[in-house]
Amino acid sequence: LTEGYEPFEFSGKLYGNGYTIKLNHNYPEKSYIGLFSKLLKGSVVSDVVIEGKVCGNTYVGGIAGYTDGKILNSMNYASVSTPSEDTYKGTHGGGITGALSVYGGISGCANYGEIKGRSSYFGGIVGVANKGKVVFCENYGKVSTHLGGGAYGGIAGNSSNGIVEKCLNTGSIKAS
Repeated sequence: LTEGYEPFEFSGKLYGNGYTIKLNHNYPEKSYIGLFSKLLKGSVVSDVVIEGKVCGNTYVGGIAGYTDGKILNSMNYASVSTPSEDTYKGTHGGGITGALSVYGGISGCANYGEIKGRSSYFGGIVGVANKGKVVFCENYGKVSTHLGGGAYGGIAGNSSNGIVEKCLNTGSIKAS
């Protein structure tokens, strides 16, 4: 994407046909960072590949910072992180999305990028699945924390009554 692109709320359908989008987002002071800041209810993003790096304060993901919609058959190769400085909260990050609502769903997605967070709720696919559904997803990327403690996982940092089924994690998980 061009320099100066800033994530925005998306409502609609995006069928990427395997197209690769390279992101270079470095917004340590902002929240809701990804290709889109938020996927609104009823939205669908499918067959998109993300590369590059994504850094934000809270709610950070390769495709969306926060998801009320559906993300299908997409891949993330981008590194996803929150800043390590004490002035930032640094929570909710995932290779696909930072958080997933009760209306959201992720299916058939994979993460290969490193996920590095400051405090809690980081996962290879999603930071927190708030009653949302994650199925047939795979994580191969490393998930790590700057501070130790918190909720981290290969697929989801916290499922918060969400459903995680038929998923695979081979990425390492490290708190330091």
